[in-house]
Amino acid sequence: MISTDESVKLATSTICLRERIQAALWPARLLFTKGDRTISSTFSQRSNLAATLAGSTLNFTNANGALATTPGFFLWGQYQPVPQGIVQADVRAVGAALSGTNVFFALNTHNRTSTTLAFQEIDICIDTSGGPGFTPSKVLIGINQGALSSSLADNLYATALFPTDANCNVNGGGTLLFNITQPTDNSTFQLAVPRGGTGTAGLGLTAANPRFKYQVRYFGTNGAGAAMPGTGAFNAFTPALTFAGTGAVAVNGTRAVTVTTNAAEAALSPPLGVMVTAPDNVSGASQSLLFTLSPP
Repeated sequence: MISTDESVKLATSTICLRERIQAALWPARLLFTKGDRTISSTFSQRSNLAATLAGSTLNFTNANGALATTPGFFLWGQYQPVPQGIVQADVRAVGAALSGTNVFFALNTHNRTSTTLAFQEIDICIDTSGGPGFTPSKVLIGINQGALSSSLADNLYATALFPTDANCNVNGGGTLLFNITQPTDNSTFQLAVPRGGTGTAGLGLTAANPRFKYQVRYFGTNGAGAAMPGTGAFNAFTPALTFAGTGAVAVNGTRAVTVTTNAAEAALSPPLGVMVTAPDNVSGASQSLLFTLSPP
């Protein structure tokens, strides 16, 4: 647990920025772990993952790719088609997915991010109340862990969960959740949070209260920030979309993935569509393939 004193550096910085504007899901070479273990990879070679949607089937190719790749599948929640000029963190699309008992968020940036350790910040404001509108009570923050506490080294990317007021301003101490080594020279971030837990140990969701809404704010290395349009929604126990036939796409290979929509759940936590992450592709928009779906 990060004490209030230790989180002052982060909380103060976050509030100031807001006042101005206010593993399974990834390629097999990326491994998700907790604590001081990390996710890491290098990208000296690239895939050429592409896909088309025919009905409820995503047809993937990897024509002339330099390596096999495994796409990740997320429920697309927010989209900013126009770059906002946010240095090293100009978010284009956001999605959510379930892996075990953890919720994963994927973020795709418009441009290449040379390193995620440059103190750019991702804030995912989260409303778990189940009520109308959007009233966040927690914020999942992704940042260089040195911003979270003076006792932490500046060499690891971390996610931490903090309590907030209704405007998503941090108002108490938080919990350091995961250390993640994000790929360098890439356009894909990943953040994870337990769906259960109490306080700032997780989202506190249950099968009886499984849904949350979220809004993403992002801040660049020069302090400028922006907010993603709209509000994402997700069921952390029964997602509105499921995927069958997932796996690696070989060099010059193909794969067909079937998307199944739970119509009842989609009415309660509607996604924009499918967000397919391809972090082995060339940086930029090609690392996140976006698809809208026809009503079931």
